[in-house]
Amino acid sequence: MLRALQNNHKGCLAQADLPGSVLAGVVEVAFLLASSSHILSDPELDDLARLLAHLLNLEPREGEFVVLLEACSELLEIEGYDARINALLGALVEPAHRRFALQIGAEVLLADEGFRLEYEGEFFLALGLSLGFSQEELLTILREAQQRASLPG
Repeated sequence: MLRALQNNHKGCLAQADLPGSVLAGVVEVAFLLASSSHILSDPELDDLARLLAHLLNLEPREGEFVVLLEACSELLEIEGYDARINALLGALVEPAHRRFALQIGAEVLLADEGFRLEYEGEFFLALGLSLGFSQEELLTILREAQQRASLPG
């Protein structure tokens, strides 16, 4: 899936200072975290796409991130979480890329007014542990995201 996303959506992927598979992995991590408590509606997918473009400082073609997010949703439904986590491990080979994906994912979670540590936070920890981070490292990533979210601007 990540290779297909990379090949079919070269617009914003080419703008990033990351390999396409890494950027697709970052988008998928954000999607998995944003959808950890419920299935995202079309307006929520649109909001997530705009937020990702902002957080990643990219200007995707119209609807490009929405298409990526819809593909993430379809594959999650078809393959399940375990298969998607394994795909992420293959796409996000470098620990720095995994950390970056979790940082963006944490910022996505914190942007949600309905964020609850006991639900989405627990899934963040489970996903992060699956990606090879310790609980302490994950709590640091969450704290850093909270600090960035509280900065003016």
